[in-house]
Amino acid sequence: MIIYDLFIEQGATLTQPITVVGDFTGFNVTASLKAGDVFIPNFASWIDASIGSLQLDLTHAQTLTLDEGVHQYQVMFENTVDGSVQKTVKGRVYVDKGVTE
Repeated sequence: MIIYDLFIEQGATLTQPITVVGDFTGFNVTASLKAGDVFIPNFASWIDASIGSLQLDLTHAQTLTLDEGVHQYQVMFENTVDGSVQKTVKGRVYVDKGVTE
C-alpha cells in the first residue's frame, strides 16, 4: 500500500496524478474521501491503466464542503473479471481554509 498525502485549499480544484507501478488493465479505479459528515466517492480515473497511472480530481464545489483540518482518503482497484478489490493508495487530506478576500 502506498501512503500519499494530499494538500488542498478549501474551495480550490484538485487535480493530482499518481502512478502505482504495474499493469492494471482490466481493473476499475475508484477513490473515496471521508471528512466528518462529508463523504466524496468516485473521484479517481485512469490516465493509463497499463502503467498504473491514475488521476484524482476534486471540484471547487466538492472542496468547499470540506472543513479545515485533516481527513482521510483511499484508492481502490477492482478486478473486472473476479471482483477482487485491492486497496492501493491511502493518505491524509490536509484542508486549509485559505486566505479570504
